[in-house]
Amino acid sequence: MLLIEMDATALCALLGLSLVGFIAPLLWFQARDNRRASEYLAVFVLIVGVSLLQTFLLHSGLTRRYPWVSGLGQFLFFALGPLLFLYTKTLTDREFKFAGNVAWHFLPVLFSLLLYLPVYLQTTEAKQAAAELYFAQRVSAEDQAYQLAALPMASKIYAIQFVALMFHLGSYAVLVLWQLEKHRRRIELVFSDIELINLNWLRWLNWLVLAVSLISLVFLMLRLFSQDPVSSGGRVVPVLVMFLLIYYAGWMGVRQPQIYGTQANSSDPGVEGGDSESKYHNTGLSAADADKHWQRLQHAMDEEQPYLRSGLTIKQLADTLGMSTAHLSQVINSRAQVTFFDYINSQRVAYAQRLLANPDQKKRKVLDIALSSGFSSESSFYAQFRKHAQCTPSQYRRQLQTQR
Repeated sequence: MLLIEMDATALCALLGLSLVGFIAPLLWFQARDNRRASEYLAVFVLIVGVSLLQTFLLHSGLTRRYPWVSGLGQFLFFALGPLLFLYTKTLTDREFKFAGNVAWHFLPVLFSLLLYLPVYLQTTEAKQAAAELYFAQRVSAEDQAYQLAALPMASKIYAIQFVALMFHLGSYAVLVLWQLEKHRRRIELVFSDIELINLNWLRWLNWLVLAVSLISLVFLMLRLFSQDPVSSGGRVVPVLVMFLLIYYAGWMGVRQPQIYGTQANSSDPGVEGGDSESKYHNTGLSAADADKHWQRLQHAMDEEQPYLRSGLTIKQLADTLGMSTAHLSQVINSRAQVTFFDYINSQRVAYAQRLLANPDQKKRKVLDIALSSGFSSESSFYAQFRKHAQCTPSQYRRQLQTQR
């Protein structure tokens, strides 16, 4: 009869594996236009699940009982960074396709496998010794130096790989954050509402991945260089963070709306990167025409108030004004010195300020005023109001009351 030990860490790891079994298929079989991106995230969750599986096997005693399972899938962790990058890239760039020129991102997975092969080929006794080291009790300072020198090969390779993995994940964290910043600048040129498509949650997911790695690295250093073993309560911490990571990735990944169908055409000069001159040098818009377009835009803002339309895009406004999106983008950027996003939301905030200052509107709720001003949510209204008015709507109301 197979008896399995179940300490708190093993139990948490098992719960995490159950969550992986639910989240990964849910992401993989999503019937959405961004299914390819969801597949990358599903594989990402599965690989985090491999780490949980290793933890469960170790803390349930199965690794010591069946040493051949030691380190299975260890090399896969070098796919976490590339998968997070591919997920971000696929969501933010509708022209992006997986091809040979991006497959090199997974070369470290192969290198890690080759480095770990000697561990897989070790004797049962050597694997058991490495597993026992994980639960080693307090040792003296004299014995510690000897113990470090006499570490099993598996432990040495594991330590080397883990340090390398930290640098690897850190590099991809920078790459993902850079990609997200490019995405934010791009959508601010096209959309007036970006709350659901700015992918801020991916920044937090990125930090969670780094948090798990850093915590695990600290515990590894404690096991190698501290005279005291990591407590059973301490060992459960990285497992709990991984559980949170899986839940967060699954919840936000399933809720993430499609961006492809609403992104601006990448060939539009109004959404390309670079400085203002290089962006608009092919638009053919003269200074005189730009002045006319600017006057027409200001007149529309005063009389027609298109900014009150929730979800307004630069294409919709350009069609209303009878000009191209490139010309409208150039006019807003050159005359107002802001993006389309900031320009429209500054108009909305000004309109909301007029409502808040109107004595007849003093009984209206803030959410009602936010929706009437063209904002799609109360949170986006508060964020933009603080940005443009330097205070909250409630503070603005109180300021008006004290002035009367």
